[in-house]
Amino acid sequence: PFPKKSKIFYTPSNFEKGIHVKYEPSDNIRFGIVGSIDPNKNIFFALKLYSKLVQIFPSGSFIVLGKVSDAGYLKLLEEEIIRLDINVTFACYESPEEIYHCLDVLICCSHDESFGLVCHEAAMNGKPIISRELEAYNEVLAGYPLNISVDDTIANLADVVSFLKESRSFYYKNPYFRE
Repeated sequence: PFPKKSKIFYTPSNFEKGIHVKYEPSDNIRFGIVGSIDPNKNIFFALKLYSKLVQIFPSGSFIVLGKVSDAGYLKLLEEEIIRLDINVTFACYESPEEIYHCLDVLICCSHDESFGLVCHEAAMNGKPIISRELEAYNEVLAGYPLNISVDDTIANLADVVSFLKESRSFYYKNPYFRE
């Protein structure tokens, strides 16, 4: 059974059914990760980071956008979500435009990445990015002002919070990225 606060939502790939969130300027930051749901994407790290961020941004939300490629890993994620007592939405997507319409902040935390295409797409859409220290992310995001890197200990959480509070003035005011 789920604790009272934890909720896991599954949505169909049709984004017309509740994924789009009407913009209200607040601390309702929509964090998310994009990619297949498998161990290489290191979603446990993203959940750990989000569980710390939601204490500072209690109106925030977290979405995992991608297809399940490892059902066993999904089961482990569900157990971790319950343990962390957080709300998470799992959804599929059909186009990159849908992805970046649904997210305010992208969390990139793969164990290994050869290029970091998702980081590149998010940057092209003007999204703030929290990325793990990884060579591919560092190369793709070099010079991108809306990026902050974190190590596996998340020792710089205060820096991440400051970054989010400062960078949101950009993405909250840019109507191109909102409904």
